[in-house]
Amino acid sequence: MQWQLPRRPWGAGWFMPYIFIAAGIAVTAIFGINGPVTLPKFSKDMITATFDLVWLIGEVFATLGGFIVMLVGLALRYAQTTVTLTHNQLTTTDCFGPLGWTRRIDTTRITGFEINVGTSSTNGGPQVPMENVTMLIARTDLPMRSSGKQSPKNKKRDFIIAWGYPKTWMQQLADALTAGSEIINPQLSGLETTTTIGSPDDVGDDCERPVDPPEKTNIILQRENDGLTITIPPDGFIRGCKGLGCFAVMWNGFILLMLGLVVYAMLTPNNPNTSGPDSPWVLLFFLPFIAIGIGLTVFCIHSSKSHEGLVVIGQGPDAVVAYYRHSPIRKPRDLNWPVSELSHIRVDDSNMTINDEPVRELKIYPKQGKPIELLIQLNDHELDWIAYEIRRQSGLPRSAVVESD
Repeated sequence: MQWQLPRRPWGAGWFMPYIFIAAGIAVTAIFGINGPVTLPKFSKDMITATFDLVWLIGEVFATLGGFIVMLVGLALRYAQTTVTLTHNQLTTTDCFGPLGWTRRIDTTRITGFEINVGTSSTNGGPQVPMENVTMLIARTDLPMRSSGKQSPKNKKRDFIIAWGYPKTWMQQLADALTAGSEIINPQLSGLETTTTIGSPDDVGDDCERPVDPPEKTNIILQRENDGLTITIPPDGFIRGCKGLGCFAVMWNGFILLMLGLVVYAMLTPNNPNTSGPDSPWVLLFFLPFIAIGIGLTVFCIHSSKSHEGLVVIGQGPDAVVAYYRHSPIRKPRDLNWPVSELSHIRVDDSNMTINDEPVRELKIYPKQGKPIELLIQLNDHELDWIAYEIRRQSGLPRSAVVESD
């Protein structure tokens, strides 16, 4: 059995693919059509040739990046999804011309289907469901892939069947897959389809399951008669920076090396050029890279040396959630929120990614305003445990949305 889905009707977000296409064309034009490619000549001037080589490599990578961004935009606009169900395999392919992304899973590992409705918020307000942007997921009994992080043992892997389509389309496809599964393999009879709103990791039955404390953690949890105290001591330069510490060292070392070569070329009397690698104006080129290095260093020191803690005073709707942070290079941060003013608390993806994987953090969502982002340096298991304990003490839910009309 095979189902061919049409192009994605983005609705109000129809312009999003074109933004990717325009950005990709602009970057490719700026760096790829910048002039004739000149290969470095190491036999004449080693310093100048090294600088030319670095600049050439940067142009090549920038051009490739712009081309990839343009392809992503074209794929978002014109790609189509094909879903194929056989006796022992479910295959889904997002195809755009000669390019394609194919995913396969053994049908015996599927335990059900889930339609996840995306959400959006305006000016930091409540999350509102978007019926035209949904994702069809196959729930499985496969454990989560190990990525060097500690994660709860009860978490299972999800298989993405189709994404970015209206909810009604995904419901029809889910019904067809359920009926087809029963025909092809009677052992798969009884598969159910559920509908969730928001991140699939933050809704459903899993939100009610207790989360056990991590086996290896420095976090101290103290439960008292009038509340709960969670103390997070510094994690050090390696663990507390989520790997950015080593990257910051390499980045700053490389920039200092290149800057030293340029300064050496400027001070060498044998190169009287007024423009090129030995010109004083070249130093301006390094300013944004130096600023990035300083920013990374400040972030790493702050993340690795900060003392943090969460306190829940009281219990239920009358409780108060408080947070404090003491950093050696930033001013102290002390915040508190009455539970009656909060909407929900959960673990969500942050805006930072490492090795193309989003870094998760604890987010406290008020009823009005933007979420408060905390504890990005902790691993997934620690974050899930802390969020569960705070919800248990305060009575806050894991997910809260405004239902559509």
